[in-house]
Amino acid sequence: EQAVALKPNAVDTYFQLGMTYHDLGLFDKATASFKYALQYSPNDSAIYYQLGSVAMDQFYDREAEAYFLEGLKINPDHVLILLALGRLYIRTNQSSAAISVLRQVTQREPAMWEGWYELGRAHMKAKEWKLALSALEQARQWNFEEAEIYSAMANCYLKTNKKAEARQMVRESLQRDPNNVEANRLQKQL
Repeated sequence: EQAVALKPNAVDTYFQLGMTYHDLGLFDKATASFKYALQYSPNDSAIYYQLGSVAMDQFYDREAEAYFLEGLKINPDHVLILLALGRLYIRTNQSSAAISVLRQVTQREPAMWEGWYELGRAHMKAKEWKLALSALEQARQWNFEEAEIYSAMANCYLKTNKKAEARQMVRESLQRDPNNVEANRLQKQL
């Protein structure tokens, strides 16, 4: 806030201030800071990403989508925007849109495990269990320590009636995170 007072036209200062407010859960202040940054740098897709993220955290889904789409007009290859948009589409039950966007993420950044994980989740929403497992397996190749990947895989195996594989994935998940809610729920089910 002192830096903004000293140099009110500094884009980076507003950007950092917005990120700090976002981290603190001060969403209105975060949005205002990012909008000030946007006044000085209207073609910065990263600002639209941040505005969309703040909106998404408040469950302002249409607003979040609008910000993300504006950012993609500036930079259609912005992987973080694509990933966030995919998550948004999963949350709003638009699986085919999510799958389309998340495929772009995995094509542009094949080593980004989150892209594969979210693609797997999108296929799960669409009840496409084999495609979900394939994407989740890719996520696991890039990050074998993430408990959420294993619990998602366990869910897929359970849906396809492969209980032994589901039990193994639950064990793998709980080994990495004993408090994993989904793995604990599935363990009771198995």
